[in-house]
Amino acid sequence: MSQPTFTFISNDRIAELISEAKTRVIYAAPNVSDKIAAQLKHCGITKDDVMLRIVIDADAEALRLGFGEVDGIKTLADANIDIRKAPGLRIGVLIVDERAWVFSPTPEIIFDQPDDETFNAVEVSKDFAQQILVSIAPDQSIDKDDPIEAAVIPDSKEPEIGRERVTPNEISVIQQEIKEAPPQKFDATRQIRVYQSYFQFVDIHLEKCSLNSHRIPVPPDLLKLVSDVEVRQRLTASYRLVDRDSEIVRDFNGIIFAVNKLREDFTKSVGKNHGRILKRSEKTEFEKRVTAIKTMIETAKKELVESLTAEIEGNCERLARVLAPDILQSPPRSMRYALLSDEPDHDSVCELLVGRLRPSGTKIADLVSGMKLDVIFKDITFDMLNDKDFVAKVHKLFPNIEQLHREDAALTERKS
Repeated sequence: MSQPTFTFISNDRIAELISEAKTRVIYAAPNVSDKIAAQLKHCGITKDDVMLRIVIDADAEALRLGFGEVDGIKTLADANIDIRKAPGLRIGVLIVDERAWVFSPTPEIIFDQPDDETFNAVEVSKDFAQQILVSIAPDQSIDKDDPIEAAVIPDSKEPEIGRERVTPNEISVIQQEIKEAPPQKFDATRQIRVYQSYFQFVDIHLEKCSLNSHRIPVPPDLLKLVSDVEVRQRLTASYRLVDRDSEIVRDFNGIIFAVNKLREDFTKSVGKNHGRILKRSEKTEFEKRVTAIKTMIETAKKELVESLTAEIEGNCERLARVLAPDILQSPPRSMRYALLSDEPDHDSVCELLVGRLRPSGTKIADLVSGMKLDVIFKDITFDMLNDKDFVAKVHKLFPNIEQLHREDAALTERKS
């Protein structure tokens, strides 16, 4: 019975096939697992008649993606087994004797190793195997007893990949890079991806849109001249830039309400230490609402400068009238020369006070330009999976998502 064309290749199956080799093993893949490396080592030590050719992407990033393990490289290097390099290699090739497979290596940061229910490999014909062999190890032939086949492979042919050996120094560099920035636990990483597929964190910040919270500072030398203690306490060294019942404040309160409604409609809190989360399924609608609010803010800003200037001017005049009576009785030295009169009248004092209290046009423009809505998205991290309170809150918010209930699975080590 012929072998099926579509099949699966896993670390366990590769190791098993290598154990049965009689003449050759060609292994080319992004990297090598410790299990495969152990079998290659055993084959190299115990089977003198078996030719080995190992080609990998000798790079730490391939290991971080879950292609193999750094211990696999070390196992081969310690046994003085030749390792060749092919930077950027992301396809897998296995030749054992006269059989050959082309397969999709498994990035274990995303997937488990495949089983017989997964098709990730194709077993190729003998002719195709010969073509692959020539590309990797042109000094070899599937059938050396065939003089015609042997003759068509020139001795000078260079391999397409794996021309250079991986040096001990390169292996040391990889080990150091993995030590400094090790791969995440792959089972946990896959669990993080499950969480991330359902929600992400979102920070919503409305900047400088609460106008009635902005205040005009009352210069200390003026404040201390106010004789009425109640008035002085009410001023508390500052005066509101815009009145609470101002039409401008009402307009911007509408924006504040819209932002609060955005939070209420689309996000849920998972505690003050983590913030709020947004379902990915609602992200498109959420972003439409965010765009609408940003448009509201920009429209309001265009109409604001002139009306805000008039509002502030009116409030400065009212504040000046509160301060003027006490100033008239005992003008501070800083104002006497500016008043140009030994007996200044109420209007001239008010005019001078307005000038001192009024913010500059630049400050008003800066106040308006700083109004904005910031929305920042963040993803779940590995550390959050160790927070039982966080996981419990997520389970409560998403009771119908079975994948999220595998709390223990998220914290287990990668399977050997």
